[in-house]
Amino acid sequence: MHRKDLKGQLIQLRHTLYEKQLTNENRVEITKKIQILKQEIKDHDDHSKNDTLIKERRQIVSENEDLKDIFSLFWKSIRGFIDAKSKLLTEDGYSKLNVAMQYALTLHIDEKDAIKSAKADWLYDCKIYNNKIDEMAFTDILYDLIETSTDVMDHIYYSAFAWTLQNEILDLIKKPPKIKAKREIHCILKPNCEAEMIMNYLHRKIEIRHEIEERNKLLNMHIAEEEMDLEQELRLGARKEGLQNFNDNQMSMLEALGHAHEAKLKARARRRQERGDGSCTDDDSSMYSDTDSEGNTKGKGSRGSFSDVSDMERSNGSKRRGDDAAVCA
Repeated sequence: MHRKDLKGQLIQLRHTLYEKQLTNENRVEITKKIQILKQEIKDHDDHSKNDTLIKERRQIVSENEDLKDIFSLFWKSIRGFIDAKSKLLTEDGYSKLNVAMQYALTLHIDEKDAIKSAKADWLYDCKIYNNKIDEMAFTDILYDLIETSTDVMDHIYYSAFAWTLQNEILDLIKKPPKIKAKREIHCILKPNCEAEMIMNYLHRKIEIRHEIEERNKLLNMHIAEEEMDLEQELRLGARKEGLQNFNDNQMSMLEALGHAHEAKLKARARRRQERGDGSCTDDDSSMYSDTDSEGNTKGKGSRGSFSDVSDMERSNGSKRRGDDAAVCA
């Protein structure tokens, strides 16, 4: 069976689900059939392996400014579930969003079934997108969700759908936005709600456009602040680690210098002690020796004694005076 046929059955079951004469048992049974059909659609080869289909969807989104901006705003609004470093949607965030979307798109739903379905969707989408649910992958998933939930193929309807969905499941007053409590989420696919969704979007399109721009500015500002805080935190961590290493090197250097200085002080103290005992070290003998190499008496050194120098100076002085007297004569 082709994917379009499966989707047709799913849409028909959704319409049947809204009939008033159904009992609660009938609604539960139809809801289970809807879940089974949704899984069959996901398992279909045309959906899981058709890169051309994904490319066409992305092109449709990129060519429609409202649709692109709303999808982008949706991604920014769930940044609380996005890993700050990898910029990828976390498994916990995906699961919570998926369950909230099921509550917004299904009239009667069991929480356990919703959690089970969310886990299956996570494994499936991780397989398709190589465990990287980034903004582009989220756009594909959101587009597929809207396409599977309606038989209307129109970018205006898709914009209205995405806008209504994020306002229904997210508390946009919180910063960052939080997912609403399940009791606060209402199904947006009831016949009356669906008609109101389109009319409200068309009548408020200019106002919504302005609101999208304002939200984007505000979210971009908060995201920039969070990124700056993260960068500062990483820098402080790196600086702290570098400073610690630098201090370790300093300590090693100081320890080495301390050992060398201590050894020098010990050597100096040893030399002083030896001089006090009447002997001296080899280092001191060249400077303070009382005898020369030939055993001359005290006052004589290897360069001659101080008395020899004085005698030479007196002799030279007498010679200079005699020369001066001869010149005068």
